[in-house]
Amino acid sequence: MTRERTRRLFFALWPDERVRQQLALEAQRVVDARAGRPVPPANFHVTVVFLGPVPQSRFDAVAHSAAQSQGRAFELCLDRLQLWARSGVLCLTARTPPALQALAQQLRSCLSANGVGVQEQALRAHVTLARNMPGRQAPAQTTAVRWPVRDYVLVESQPAQGGSRYIVLERWPLREG
Repeated sequence: MTRERTRRLFFALWPDERVRQQLALEAQRVVDARAGRPVPPANFHVTVVFLGPVPQSRFDAVAHSAAQSQGRAFELCLDRLQLWARSGVLCLTARTPPALQALAQQLRSCLSANGVGVQEQALRAHVTLARNMPGRQAPAQTTAVRWPVRDYVLVESQPAQGGSRYIVLERWPLREG
């Protein structure tokens, strides 16, 4: 019996080029000051809901769930560097705005109603800037990155040399106001 192909999927906030460049500058500043492996700027994102391996036959249900979700546009202010010492990950973090929390809850609800399993994880609004960072404390100073969030995306994570490669599959707008 043949096993059905799966795709490793997640919903995310995907920065525009201006925000991506600001994040890259911040990552360069911090990683240049310490050792560590920078995340490629093309992979910068904020995970909203992680699905993990999804059978190909459930892909339409995932996309339908996103189309049913009605989130609102908001601003994300990434203003704190955090070093997650156990995993060696350096992140630029933000307080999670209520609109982002509501979007995640609505996506989870629609996915569940459409028979798509979701991995339960606490929502921590962050962009990973580097991996394999030494030490136990992040640099204290950072420049805030203000990100006007107007849409969200479905992303597939594909294995690649040196890490993962992220491919945006679909995009949905958030309502203004």
